[in-house]
Amino acid sequence: MSFSSTTPSKCAVLGSSMVTSVTTGTCTVAANQAGNTNYNAAPQITQSLTIGKGSQIINAISFTPATLAISGTTTASTMATSGLAVSFTSTTPTICTTGGTNGSTVTGIAAGTCMVAASQAGDVNYNAAPLVTQSLTINRYIYDGGTVTDTTTWLTWRRCAVGQIWDGNTSTCSGIASSHTWAQARLLTDTFAGHNDWRLPNIRELQTIVDRTHSPLAIDSTVFPNTTSKFWSASANTGNSSYAWFIDFCGGGYCSGGYSSHYGDKNASFQTRLVRGQTSTLLTDSRPNADYVDLGDGTIFHIPTALIWKRCVEGQSWTNGNCSGTVSSYTWNQAQALSGSSFAGRNDWRIPSEDELISLVDYTIPFPGPTINPIQFPNAPMSDFWSASTSAYGPSNAWLVSFLYGYANDFDYGKNGLLSVRLVR
Repeated sequence: MSFSSTTPSKCAVLGSSMVTSVTTGTCTVAANQAGNTNYNAAPQITQSLTIGKGSQIINAISFTPATLAISGTTTASTMATSGLAVSFTSTTPTICTTGGTNGSTVTGIAAGTCMVAASQAGDVNYNAAPLVTQSLTINRYIYDGGTVTDTTTWLTWRRCAVGQIWDGNTSTCSGIASSHTWAQARLLTDTFAGHNDWRLPNIRELQTIVDRTHSPLAIDSTVFPNTTSKFWSASANTGNSSYAWFIDFCGGGYCSGGYSSHYGDKNASFQTRLVRGQTSTLLTDSRPNADYVDLGDGTIFHIPTALIWKRCVEGQSWTNGNCSGTVSSYTWNQAQALSGSSFAGRNDWRIPSEDELISLVDYTIPFPGPTINPIQFPNAPMSDFWSASTSAYGPSNAWLVSFLYGYANDFDYGKNGLLSVRLVR
């Protein structure tokens, strides 16, 4: 007995009897017996069978290189058992994006967990493969021994405070951080890691390493080990020549889980951390008129942050190029309820995060303020404003910015305190 395929485009017979599929459709196999000296040839018989689509799976996704920083790229790769090309997409587009050939180039957008999905839609021979996903951590920081580069600002920081020594074997800072008056801190320079342009950061630069998700110290201790308490900035207080700005990572003199950016006597002894790199427009002390674009409808575009702000505080009205009326006060929960309100044809207004709100502070404006550009935000109150950021110290507190002084903290009020609100989108 011999077997053969009468539909070779659909199936084939291998060896004496093994039928293998070529593609989907109807496969017809013929059976023949040629006879011998005793028997005539037998009539041919045929039998048909339907060839359906095959199943396929996708192997685990790998990334080359295996780590990814903000603005960096890595290549995703995997194979489907069908041999068909696999496509990649990001399921977390605010953290990472995919592009290039079949979406295999993954680009870091923000710090966090990037999730990449691999898919294979199938073809005439194979069903679609089950989706496969793989996570990848997008690192905010690029580590280089005793220094670290922040990819959100491209400033490079000394991981240890002045006076401490970087221990590469244990990845920590040993020794006691030295303390300095502000005048002494301003004169500090150093040669480290092949660079001699280390300097004292200004107040806005120093704020960028505040991490409000950590408590009791509001700084990432993995990035900056053995950090304690108060650190000088290079920013003098313009209202009093005896004062300069500092950040207390322990929160106003006690570990509240947050920090206080404030100004203190220049003769006080605080610690210092050095930085190098060019200061961007976003990180200068002032907020000049050139930073803003008037949109002509009671809103304004802030160029360094690409945020749009209402020019008036809640309770005020935008009338004839000015803010008039009585400023309203809200508890934190009442402030949250203002998100989604409508103004200037938009209904996506919301309470700003602490980082967003403090970006409006102009440190060149002295007490009693208001420490905000008075041309762009006319008739602004000299008051404290809620942010949307809850304190890591406890859910009953939230972050605020005082536009009377220009400081920020998370412990002056509980969420039941009555503060002003300025909306952003």
